[in-house]
Amino acid sequence: IRVIGALEIKNSGKKILEIVQFSRTERIPFLEETCVVTLCQLMNRAAVEQAKPIFAEAAQNVSSVNGYIRGARYLPAKIFINPLLKLLLNPGLNAHSQELIVKSIEQMDLSDLKTILPHLVRALRFPEIGNDLKLKISEILSRFGDAVVFQPILDLTNSTDLDIRRIGIRTLRHFVQKEKKIPRDILTNRLYLFLEDPGKPIRIEALLALLALGDDYAIQILEDYINSGDEAGLVELIKNLKQLLNHEILSLILGLINSTSKAIQEQLFICLQEFCQGNFAEEIRETLLDFLKEQKGGIAESDKTAVSESLAGEMGIVEHAKIEFKFKRENSQTLTVFFIDIVSYTEKSSHVDTSSLFKLIQTFEGIALPTIAQLKGTVIKKLGDGLLAVFKHPMNAAIAAVTIQKSIAEYNQFKVDSEKFNVRIGLNTGLVIRKGGDIYGDAVNVASRMETSAGPGDVLLTQSTYDEIKEYVRCTRLGDIQVKGKEEPITAYSAEEITVDISQILTDTKGISTTEKERDESASLATLKESIFAPEFTVPETFQVDEKLKSCLTSLFTDITAAIEDVTHDYHEEYIIKRYLQDKWNEVMDLYGQTPI
Repeated sequence: IRVIGALEIKNSGKKILEIVQFSRTERIPFLEETCVVTLCQLMNRAAVEQAKPIFAEAAQNVSSVNGYIRGARYLPAKIFINPLLKLLLNPGLNAHSQELIVKSIEQMDLSDLKTILPHLVRALRFPEIGNDLKLKISEILSRFGDAVVFQPILDLTNSTDLDIRRIGIRTLRHFVQKEKKIPRDILTNRLYLFLEDPGKPIRIEALLALLALGDDYAIQILEDYINSGDEAGLVELIKNLKQLLNHEILSLILGLINSTSKAIQEQLFICLQEFCQGNFAEEIRETLLDFLKEQKGGIAESDKTAVSESLAGEMGIVEHAKIEFKFKRENSQTLTVFFIDIVSYTEKSSHVDTSSLFKLIQTFEGIALPTIAQLKGTVIKKLGDGLLAVFKHPMNAAIAAVTIQKSIAEYNQFKVDSEKFNVRIGLNTGLVIRKGGDIYGDAVNVASRMETSAGPGDVLLTQSTYDEIKEYVRCTRLGDIQVKGKEEPITAYSAEEITVDISQILTDTKGISTTEKERDESASLATLKESIFAPEFTVPETFQVDEKLKSCLTSLFTDITAAIEDVTHDYHEEYIIKRYLQDKWNEVMDLYGQTPI
């Protein structure tokens, strides 16, 4: 029967109709389905006319329905497209029939059937359709869609379902590569907002879509991803860059040949073979040869687009989200935010004189400020009866907080009630925006809420901070608390006690080399030591130089160290440079310690 269909022996139609009836009577499903497919191939009018009642009772005629679904690809699309789409959006349809429908629609020419495309967009929202099929529907939309379906596809990206949003963005990415008559400013604005989405798949799809749009800043964001070392994210990006390839993107991808990740290397192996079939074969060949020779050539550094220093001069909807994203990217940093204030200060101020209040603030700052400075914290601003500070490592913040509370408790032991005071401290670790000496962002707001939720003498911290310090600080889980400005409750912990000897670690750190001894330490302990490392630029007595030169050398190294603390983004980067400075200082001291200069 299938051979009859393939050879289009049309005078066999009557006989095959008889076999269809026989297969239904005798309940032979595969034979029934095969006959219906062949009748569609033969464009048998009687079979086409019988299709309407069959589709109307699809659940009772599964074999014939599947035959018509498969046969639809041999007929003009307009004959069966509407019944197929109606069936596809039937919640009771089985997965096999869904797959057959999508395969048939893939093989149809929908150029003259633009009115049915919104139904395909609806299918992308349909929970009963699997993601693999939705991706195929997405490709169909990208082939035949036009500006009319742009808004319905854009609306998909507002879904609360992460998979639907991801598919919506992917559909738009394929769509913009062929359709030019769409409002690109609106799309660009939306995509830059998605670059800050909590879901990594959404961020990756948004970046790919911006690259497809030819956005001038997207290449720098791609460079950030490549430098991040995120294995799963990089594999997904490499896999999808073939249609977007240009010299800048290729140079970044070729830089990954130094990666030690097996998954990245396997994806490079697949993609580079495909890339070599195009216009980039010679560039790839030269880079690979240079790599084999252990030379640097062939991997060009991508050009960087200059970023405006002020938001005021930027206009238009496309610029708003983009400029904001640029600003955040170039001014953001993961820090631990530290809020502290005196409990019941307002109440105290109404009962004591000004000089007593001034003395209280002096005492408070005399305890808090040196501790914060010693543990590499940066005071952002004084808040009257409190302080806002940041630390590059959560452990430093936790040590500072517990130390301050302990110092205040010891101070209170020897004071009368009128002189005693308590503080509360809140900690949170997250992405912070730094601008003009101040800090902004959700991480700052949450830290403030943790402080106001803390009791006298307490150090309250969030889950993100707890995860970083739990090995060295004993904490009590307080459960979920509701804080102002947050819909979801926040898990809070109370820091009780430092469980390691910080003074001993500080002593050990100063003698650590960057080779054998450091590698023997556990990864977490090495991290802790890095975070509290402080170089010492002391001149031995045997260093026979003029006092003025000694002072200049010490000031030089100290000033460089201070500058490093301001410009580095994390404690590890800071430690590497400080360690280098310490080693260089020691080299100079050892080299000239016995020789007059």
